[in-house]
Amino acid sequence: GYVMTAAQDERVQPGCVGLNSIQRGCCQCSQDDVVKAKVVQAGPFAMYPAQSLTWTVNPTKDPRKRKIEIDGERLQEHLREHFRGQIMSEKQELVIDFMGKGKFVLKVLEVEMLISADDGPRRAPRGMVGAMSVMYFDVAGSHPNIVFQNAPEKPKQLMKDFNLKELGIGGLTDE
Repeated sequence: GYVMTAAQDERVQPGCVGLNSIQRGCCQCSQDDVVKAKVVQAGPFAMYPAQSLTWTVNPTKDPRKRKIEIDGERLQEHLREHFRGQIMSEKQELVIDFMGKGKFVLKVLEVEMLISADDGPRRAPRGMVGAMSVMYFDVAGSHPNIVFQNAPEKPKQLMKDFNLKELGIGGLTDE
């Protein structure tokens, strides 16, 4: 699904939504089509920026055998700069033109919010892109011809319910 910000406008009838040409292209509808729209309140997810967002990256056109090198750090900065303050939801897609390398479809796989410093980041259904939000890029879910360079690496985390005693590593669970 797509998330779009909206504002009231006298040119749009009450109970209706007006879309520009880019939004109509994303929704695959014509100017006079009737489509359903759902209002989603951002709620607490708009109060604080997301800790991190994980994305897949796929070209809009098949690159055939050509490798596409993408600087992950520059792509992260591009997303922060262009989408700061925007609410992103899991499964949301963006189409961007990135540094002359072509157009890409980016899809949000996961959003993590920092609820409390004690618990660490937790998965959330949506979150706001912030100046310090870390952008991770999922290599396995992205097009195989895309090669990421300088991309932030998602830290490997042990699950909270991971029991070291079951592995025969004694008292480390308590520590």
